[in-house]
Parts: sequence; structure tokens; C-alpha cells
Amino acid sequence: MVKNTLATTGSCPCKLPWGTDEAHPACIKLKQDILDSLEQLVKNGVDTIYTGMAMGVDIWVAEAVLIP
Repeated sequence: MVKNTLATTGSCPCKLPWGTDEAHPACIKLKQDILDSLEQLVKNGVDTIYTGMAMGVDIWVAEAVLIP
């Protein structure tokens, strides 16, 4: 069976302007953008999502997938 797969990676907090402040408006917007993008990709057939599970974007992708 062919799967429609997405692999993700991104920046660690030390490379983001807001660092580890997940309450920063830019971080909140990025997390919403991640969620919106993933929802659209799933609607378009993505059924498997991989993430490296590093701090930052990798974890936020996993949270968007796992936390409804």
C-alpha cells in the first residue's frame, strides 16, 4: 500500500527570535500555522507524519498531530 507521507523538521528554540517563550505571539502564530497546514495536508491525503522529535518545531508538529 502506498502511503502519503510527510516528514517534518524545523528550528530549535535557540534559533527562534522568541527562544523558549511559547506564550510569545509569534510562537502562538507559528503553532497555529503548523496546525492549519497539517489539517490541509490531511484533507489532501497525507496519512502518515514523521517528526524528528527535537525541541521546538519538531515537537510542535507532534503536538498538533497528537493533541486534538
